[in-house]
Amino acid sequence: MIAEANNERLPTLDAGFSLIELLTCVTLIGILASIALPAFSRYIRKAKVSEAGEFLKKIHDGARTYYMDAPQPSIMPVESQYPEPSVGPTPALESCCGQGGKCSPRQSQWETEVWTALSFSVPDPHHYSYAYLTGDPAVGFTARAIGDLDCDTMTSTFEMFGTVNPATGGTTGRGIIRSERPLE
Repeated sequence: MIAEANNERLPTLDAGFSLIELLTCVTLIGILASIALPAFSRYIRKAKVSEAGEFLKKIHDGARTYYMDAPQPSIMPVESQYPEPSVGPTPALESCCGQGGKCSPRQSQWETEVWTALSFSVPDPHHYSYAYLTGDPAVGFTARAIGDLDCDTMTSTFEMFGTVNPATGGTTGRGIIRSERPLE
């Protein structure tokens, strides 16, 4: 009442943000999002790439196991060799751009003689088609994964190799995976 008598107003509290404060916050959030989204997308693609390495290692190990423990069809021993003939890509390359870029798992496509000899199949939805290539089964093989992670028709390729050491007759294989356009 004393303030009214002196024609002074009582102080009031501001109940919100000014337009400039709101625009500053929105701008900062936009800048942070523009930095974070590409990094997040790259992280997601790297996670998808790990599938290729895991399954190539399975094919590689299956081929080396087959070489060392190849079934002997008769009393006469057969010289060790990798499974033959070449097989794949399984599934066919054009069939992988459904369901978020993943191939549908179908057990029947892995029931060929070579995939069975390699003890290899992919039971879950996957991003890559797999191939096993051999020119001379007594010399070596190539395990290959081919995928189109973003369905833009550009593929990434990963390969792992296995060979026979002529000096020892045993298998050699580099645990190194060669890649071409890994994140396309």
